[in-house]
Amino acid sequence: MSVKRPEPRRASSEPPLSKIHNKRQRVQHSSQGLCLFDPPITIRSLRELELPEILRNGKLRHDCVYDRLLHFRPNIEGKRGKRKSEESKKYWDNVGNEITKLKEKIAEQQDPETIQIWWLPVMFSNIRDILLTLVPKADRPAIRDVMDEALIRQRLVRGVFDITAFAHWLAGLLKCHCAPMRDKSVHRFTERISYGVSNNNVQALIEGLRLVFEVLEAMRLDVANHQIRTLRPHLVQDSVNFEKAWFKAHLVSTDAFKEAMLWYRKRYNKYNKDAHVDTLQTFLRASVELLRPSSDERFPSTFTFDVERLAAYKEDVRDAVCLRVAMLLFRRLLKRESTKEESEHLTRRLLAILDAPQSYRWNAINDIALEIYKTASEFNQGASFKIDLKEIQAAEAWLVSNFQTKSAVFQILETRVLESVYSTVKESMKGWSALSTFPVGFTADVRGDTFEEANIGQRAFYVFFLNWRVFGQEYCACVEPPKTVVSSSSGVSAVSNGPARQEAEVQTARSRNMSTTTGEPVTGSTGSESLVSF
Repeated sequence: MSVKRPEPRRASSEPPLSKIHNKRQRVQHSSQGLCLFDPPITIRSLRELELPEILRNGKLRHDCVYDRLLHFRPNIEGKRGKRKSEESKKYWDNVGNEITKLKEKIAEQQDPETIQIWWLPVMFSNIRDILLTLVPKADRPAIRDVMDEALIRQRLVRGVFDITAFAHWLAGLLKCHCAPMRDKSVHRFTERISYGVSNNNVQALIEGLRLVFEVLEAMRLDVANHQIRTLRPHLVQDSVNFEKAWFKAHLVSTDAFKEAMLWYRKRYNKYNKDAHVDTLQTFLRASVELLRPSSDERFPSTFTFDVERLAAYKEDVRDAVCLRVAMLLFRRLLKRESTKEESEHLTRRLLAILDAPQSYRWNAINDIALEIYKTASEFNQGASFKIDLKEIQAAEAWLVSNFQTKSAVFQILETRVLESVYSTVKESMKGWSALSTFPVGFTADVRGDTFEEANIGQRAFYVFFLNWRVFGQEYCACVEPPKTVVSSSSGVSAVSNGPARQEAEVQTARSRNMSTTTGEPVTGSTGSESLVSF
């Protein structure tokens, strides 16, 4: 939803600070000096929010396809956020020290020509530079007049800079151009600066100045997020063409790309035995295999923009496998096949445990084993069942063993989960022939718990489909023996085997019954219960 903005109002033409403008001389700083005295938020740190940078940002545009709520926000999390916070504190400590020393020198009536200040002039220059990116051209001359660096420096060392008047002028200017939800923050920095000046409180003054930069950053984020929302339909529709060009410039000539083609060729040779092959089906099966938790195979470079996304899906597959392991133990303790109602009942109780605070997912073995034992005993014996500590301990030991990805039970159930995921991906592929038919924000509309295999398959399908649209021709071209790539009317590459040409891959996916087998078949197992032993 777009941010409502008030009608623009012209800022006051001549605020108190701008009355002195004779013999101004801009003070120049080297790039090294600017870097040394720069505040945490600068025009350079906000450069990625500019429209040309957004349009050139391949990862951002790719993520935009999958997330209709994608937006910029201040980076205050993780190690980077912690480092940013520490640097910010050091910076404002230095500004505070300079203000204190400046006040002392002015009180001692030191000659203004001998007073050296660095942090404050650069700070005001950065405020000016950011402001100029936020206001219309008509307001920029007034900003340059008011925030002339040489003038501000001169007034600071002479002790005649009225920072309270500056704060009120800046607040009026920002309220003309910011979203209404920012008005409270604008009022806050005005109040803190005024309080700091009237009470000779440097810390309050510093807090107000820090809030100025936070408001400026928030406004720049608002503008960038509005641009993303407005441009998103275009970015989605143009994603295939853009990514083809982007990867051609940044990836195709690299060794990493050759390794990705080798990955596809190996899977092609593994999965396809007859002469009439389906290269799209090969790609889908190989891509689903990337989600196998027991495998440490790296994602091919053609999935560069999807590494975090696929890693999350891989974790979801692991959750789905662990849930199957738990249900397997449940059926063993029941000593019979569980009904649909019984399985759903246990699933709800397990998910409640896994979602509880301080839960470490499948590492909460004690709670999981106890819940499975209690539920099975209730169904077998009723509410008056007796707890057998040895059985609970045996159940815990079995879960510990089979929640490991190297466990034979885990790997058998893992293959079945991937079969289910592949089936969903394959069925989803039948319904789509072009990215232009994707509903904007489609992945945000996928419903259900992330543990659900159909949910994983639906989300993975969108990643695989876009990847095929971008790299399908390259995948087909790398197959041995060489194939002739034929372009279909829909723009999807197809493969020709001698005189008989295959149809476009997506059309093939619609009309064919594709096998649902993923990985090697499971042998030596006659039923789920045969996998369980204490």
